[in-house]
Amino acid sequence: MGLSFVPLSLDLQGAYAARLPLTATRPSMASFVSLWAWRREMELSWAWEEDLVWVRALRPVPCLLPPVGDWDGVEWGSRLRAHFGPRDETFCSIPSELALRWHRALPGAILREEERGEWDYLHRAEDLKILRGNTFMKKRNKISEFLRDAGQSLEVFPLAPEHLDEVWRFQERWLRSQEDPRGTLAAEHRAIREVFEAWGHLPTVRGTAIRVRGEIAAYAVEPC
Repeated sequence: MGLSFVPLSLDLQGAYAARLPLTATRPSMASFVSLWAWRREMELSWAWEEDLVWVRALRPVPCLLPPVGDWDGVEWGSRLRAHFGPRDETFCSIPSELALRWHRALPGAILREEERGEWDYLHRAEDLKILRGNTFMKKRNKISEFLRDAGQSLEVFPLAPEHLDEVWRFQERWLRSQEDPRGTLAAEHRAIREVFEAWGHLPTVRGTAIRVRGEIAAYAVEPC
């Protein structure tokens, strides 16, 4: 039986969030906030089963993202045959752990290709907190320069709905200042807008902003 894909819905984000922690390896794109942000750019839709949620992207190329749910509870050979049969299907951003499970379940039927551009970047929290050693010297110098320039005017605060218009004006100015404010940067710009517009309906989203001399100088949004 094939999967029935429907548009993403804010109403189902709680049910989706309950399944996400069951997933053995979770790419950064797997959070609901990330999916919501990129749903138009990537033309995302999802299909629900009793134990898994499948997400399909139609852009930049049609593919299926890794399913969310308890991978240990799935008999992958019969599940993949039931959904996809003999036809070819392209999957993207599949963690190596899941790819190996599929390879073992259907030996000879799964073609694995490593995509360096799809790797997530992993950092040690302690390294980024302390920035010790020569590896982080440039970062330490930039931070020191920024703090000297900001002085007593520096203000760091958690993002709340009343800050979003101010932060969005900063985001627009930043995009205009880039050498090529199109392509990936423009797509990211639109994805951020999706999150800002739905902020009050995304209970897991959070962010931090910095003001210097009364003006937004930087911000970050975390898709939990």
